[in-house]
Amino acid sequence: MLLEVQMKITNLKLICYALLFLCNGCGKHADPKIDQALASPLVLFQPLMQDAVTLNSNEAETVRKIIIKYNGKGFVRIESKAPPVADGTFILNNVAFGWFGSYLYLYDDHQKHYCIVEDDNLLKLSVAFNKAIGTNLPHAYPSHEEWPNILNALTRQP
Repeated sequence: MLLEVQMKITNLKLICYALLFLCNGCGKHADPKIDQALASPLVLFQPLMQDAVTLNSNEAETVRKIIIKYNGKGFVRIESKAPPVADGTFILNNVAFGWFGSYLYLYDDHQKHYCIVEDDNLLKLSVAFNKAIGTNLPHAYPSHEEWPNILNALTRQP
């Protein structure tokens, strides 16, 4: 009986080790679009129904650091349902990342799901965006001229 219990414990340990090994890459999103985006020398922000705004080098670097999270373990949340409508889109080498609140999302064409990362810098951007649209209804979407100041929130220190 003792031998039987020891064998079951050994089997459970082996299963746990196998699961740890298999899950070592979980939460990591391998998509060639990430590398394509990170290779872009230019980062654009496309507000809704307006011309794109080119980010300055500091803002662009901040967005790249957020996108790098797609390659990190545990940073990516996978959703099958579409996220809320984006407040705008970051575009790098024709790869579009939707932005809403503190989230950036990318649709995976092959897996047919959304890959979402969260970042505090996006939350700062969201606060600046919400301040710009105001609290009165109906909200006035920021003009093209207002976006450079809003996007500057990506690199502001708290």
